[in-house]
Amino acid sequence: MAQFDVMSEHPRSTGRLAAWRGGLAPSLSRAGRWYLAGAVSLTVLWLVARGFAPAPGLTRSYHYPYAPSDRSTEPALEELTAPVVEERITAVDLAFIDEQNRPARNYLVRWNGVWYSPRPERIDFHAAADDGVVVRLDGEIVIERNPEVGMATAVRTVQLDAGAHRLEIDHWQHGGGSGLYLEWAPAGGDSPVPLGQGRLFAEEPGALAYRMLAAEPALRMLVLLIWGTLPALLLGRMVYREISAVTRQELATRLRVVLFPALLGPAQLLIFGPWTVHATNRTEFLVSFWSLAPRWLWLLGPIAGGLAALGIVLPGRWFPRYVAVLWAVGVLLWVQGNLLVGNYGLLDGAGLDLASHAWRAPAEAGLWIGGIAAAAFLAGAVTRAAPLASGLLIALQTAVLLLPATTAPAADRASAPGTAREADAGW
Repeated sequence: MAQFDVMSEHPRSTGRLAAWRGGLAPSLSRAGRWYLAGAVSLTVLWLVARGFAPAPGLTRSYHYPYAPSDRSTEPALEELTAPVVEERITAVDLAFIDEQNRPARNYLVRWNGVWYSPRPERIDFHAAADDGVVVRLDGEIVIERNPEVGMATAVRTVQLDAGAHRLEIDHWQHGGGSGLYLEWAPAGGDSPVPLGQGRLFAEEPGALAYRMLAAEPALRMLVLLIWGTLPALLLGRMVYREISAVTRQELATRLRVVLFPALLGPAQLLIFGPWTVHATNRTEFLVSFWSLAPRWLWLLGPIAGGLAALGIVLPGRWFPRYVAVLWAVGVLLWVQGNLLVGNYGLLDGAGLDLASHAWRAPAEAGLWIGGIAAAAFLAGAVTRAAPLASGLLIALQTAVLLLPATTAPAADRASAPGTAREADAGW
């Protein structure tokens, strides 16, 4: 207000400020119009690419039973039964046999479609099968594996012109083990990858449609980026203004108040909760907790730091309620994971009696809503107690987590950090 009064007493300063604002406003307005036009145009282009791009994948037909006169060579058309199922797929593999509970013996699977080459190229096909597989491009056999010629992995190099090439794959299996390995790579170069990667189509897509399909992921990311830029800039401006108005002493005070409440909730989800599950079901795990934890534990710091940073830059009138809600959520997560655990009985293969626990849902939802609302209503008192209470709860859980490492038998100490590593956990 003082600054405003001073300016009102100096017409020259006020005139310079008005002229500066008058010159800046048209520039900001023009930039905003160009920004909006670019964002809308890019979004429309992405929607067009998404709408007109062809759906990738082949047509797969599963034939059963399949009992040819000669089981070692490629199948004859006249010996095929009508397909049991025919569907569009995006991967050439046998996972569907287990997923759909199909017979794993005396079957034949046929994949039909096109392989699209955006430019002339030489590619390597890698294939192996038990009992057999035949890969044809444009009606000619590219690679064949069966008991007659051999079932180990073979590699064949083919030269393809730009455009669509008719692709047919037959795989059949009779007795014994079954398996199919089929991958491709640029000739003499990269490691092979499974067939797919946007190259397989039911019908010829055409060059324009193929390019639309190839460009769609990049356009989607650009759309997200361009629409997220303006909110990010506005948020950054707000954060900068809030931080600029806060003294260093106040920043340190806010950090001291918000740090442990911000850490409490993520710690329940990322370390203490998983540890409880592992510790109470140790016989069900093949590896120690500390072999698994690094895969997600690294998220603890960024999440807690982000929650604390948000509290630091919030307006002063919102800060107490924010800390109170953080503390309430952390405590409720601890209560949910340690006290409100339902007893469903032994997992002996019998069905779970979920009906007897139906009352828990409204009761627990009421506890969450009521607990968070009460913390926000009593924000002042809760915020004064939250840092110490959060720190004590984290310290107690940390002690419980680390205590078994000092008291467990030597055979179990591999589950503690810094002890002997598993030679090969298989993960």
